[in-house]
Amino acid sequence: MLVCGQHLCRPLSAPRLYSQHSKPLNLQISNPAILLNHIAQRYTSTSRIIMEFVDNSLDDAEELYQGSKRYPYPIRVVVSFDTASKTLSVSDNCRGMNGEKLESLVTQVGESTKKGVPWLNGQFGFGLHSFRAAAKNCTVLSKTSSSKAIGFTLSRSSLAIEQPEEVEEFGSDTGTKVVLSGFDKHWWKDINSENLSNEIEQHFERLLARENLSIVVEERVKDAVVTSHQCKPFDYDSVEGTRVVETLSIKGEGKKPASSVTVDMVVAQSDSQSHKVRFFSKGRRINEVSHIPSFLKFSSYKRTLWGHPQLLGVIDVGDALEPVITRDDFQRSPMRTELYQRLVDLEGKLNTELNKVLEKQRVESLSKLEGVLSSVLTRIDKEDQQVVRKEKREHRLRIREALQTHEAQNVDEFFAPPKINNNNDNNDNNDTVTHVVDAVLATEADLLLSPRPPILVVPSSSLPSSSTTDKTTEQKITDETKKEKPRTTEVEEEKRKEPKPAKLGYQVHFVAIPAGENGYIPRAHFVEDVIHINTVHPDFTTRLKSRRGRPKFTERLGAYLALIISARYHEEKYAQKDQNPSREVIYEDLMSTMNRIETALRRRLPSLQRSIDKILPEHFQQNEEEDEDEEDEYDDEDEFEETRL
Repeated sequence: MLVCGQHLCRPLSAPRLYSQHSKPLNLQISNPAILLNHIAQRYTSTSRIIMEFVDNSLDDAEELYQGSKRYPYPIRVVVSFDTASKTLSVSDNCRGMNGEKLESLVTQVGESTKKGVPWLNGQFGFGLHSFRAAAKNCTVLSKTSSSKAIGFTLSRSSLAIEQPEEVEEFGSDTGTKVVLSGFDKHWWKDINSENLSNEIEQHFERLLARENLSIVVEERVKDAVVTSHQCKPFDYDSVEGTRVVETLSIKGEGKKPASSVTVDMVVAQSDSQSHKVRFFSKGRRINEVSHIPSFLKFSSYKRTLWGHPQLLGVIDVGDALEPVITRDDFQRSPMRTELYQRLVDLEGKLNTELNKVLEKQRVESLSKLEGVLSSVLTRIDKEDQQVVRKEKREHRLRIREALQTHEAQNVDEFFAPPKINNNNDNNDNNDTVTHVVDAVLATEADLLLSPRPPILVVPSSSLPSSSTTDKTTEQKITDETKKEKPRTTEVEEEKRKEPKPAKLGYQVHFVAIPAGENGYIPRAHFVEDVIHINTVHPDFTTRLKSRRGRPKFTERLGAYLALIISARYHEEKYAQKDQNPSREVIYEDLMSTMNRIETALRRRLPSLQRSIDKILPEHFQQNEEEDEDEEDEYDDEDEFEETRL
């Protein structure tokens, strides 16, 4: 006993209950139908309910398979839905059930005869009642080789069940047929041939590979078959990528022996939304690994790895783990803990292989962006050169006019080319450009909120006018130029005819530039007409959006690249002309070129992203689902701001 103040504290113990009656109390449920309806609400999709009935057919066929590990005759399961009557049936040609078994199927809920049989999936005896979530009625017909076809109907609204009665034959010597009718409207809308076929191919992927087993989905209108699709297994051997195959031995608990878990995964070169890594139990899918809450608590990488569309495969737990009643997670057990820990140990290897593939794809995608930027910058440079040549040509014509009209005393000085407004206080031109770039980046948030820059068109009024030049003067200048042209020798003529190497123009390359000795990380370098943009600079990495390791080109990235390229481009131009402009001139030049590059990029970014999607098939673009919970609702700050405004 513990003494607390003046009170004696005794340890708590369960109170003793005394009764004059030794007879135990029986649990009674006033309306079992309502309870079953509530349990059925655990099912959230129509396809999952239908899988329960397909599963029952395959369990019946499993009894035929186990002895020789092959089916003695072709097993056929048909899922048929009628769009006119809005009914759905699942029929098979397996062993069927007699009257006694049919009765126990309905009256003994929770006492499945399959429980404890290692090769059978049914454990709860509840699958038949799953129809209550979506439909009003469920009719079961069955026939064995030694009995006639019998059947009965279950109703969602009534507990009363009539005795099984003889019915007409339903198309095979033996087997079972389940018919669901009276579907709720919002449940029926999910039923179509494509959805059902995809669900079956994923749910029973491991079983579909067996010989002599076929599952067919039919769409009917009354007695006419509109479409028919035979479900097929997925071929992992056809997937290009790195294969990871492991067999894990999980220690048994108590008298249960050790179990083997098969891990078969592929780090693929392309996406597959429908074949992400999934848990299977006895050949049936449980759920995607990234959607198993109990496993994600153990995982270090969580959905970043297991939800990636380029990590495909299966983890078949066999009989090591038991699923919960809705078959979308596993029951808690020591074997589950051990398996999860073994899978966590594999995460490092899988993540390394996945990063190798993503890095290769990242290089390919950035090389496409290099080509676009190089093309845009080369075109802008040509436009600038054309403007300069036009200014020089018109400048010479105006001088000729002035000389002929004698309107100026000092013509050469009057018509001298306009000088750049130099600022003698700024001797280091490179530092000046860098300061301006830093200033622009510092106000980038304001720029993102401003209206989209229009296409820059140089108005003709801003250029020197040549309208006053008469044709006679132009003709005289042309004639004088022709007269002054020196004669060329034969050797010079031959050299002139030789094809000159094509000029590539300015190039843009993405490279990783490490920090210098002082820790400074440059945003870009300019070497021999090539602008090297630093891919490891924080300003670049934060703007290159990434979805599970893949680049996503945004307007914010385009604005950053436009600014960096404009800065290095004009820095080189100033150096070539030995100019040292003021900060005001630099700022105007940067903004003008930046707007032109950004406008060109804005037009090309959508097509560029589409071309990247061909390298990296982005099936998941509209399917980010729960795997994107950690990401923002909007990709870019400017998109958020535009939506808010």
